[in-house]
Amino acid sequence: MTRRTITVAITATLLALGLAGCGQSYEDTVNDCHAALKDRSESETGKPDECADVKEDDYTALVIGVAVDRNGWTNEDGDFDMNKLLEDTEQP
Repeated sequence: MTRRTITVAITATLLALGLAGCGQSYEDTVNDCHAALKDRSESETGKPDECADVKEDDYTALVIGVAVDRNGWTNEDGDFDMNKLLEDTEQP
């Protein structure tokens, strides 16, 4: 190989590695999706653009978590509280 070919190959490899490192982590993507879900109005439907790269199971969990928070079905520690959910379903 010539020196020029080696230099081009090394440069291309370093560029590819650098570009891969500049992308957003999956955790950051999930956090952005969670923020978008929390910030949208309850009447909005559909998947926010921020959630496009979130795995379907993770997206479903985020949607359920936001719904639980909005309905006040969590305790003081932020954990799901079945009693609070049942209080909302009791007939007066």
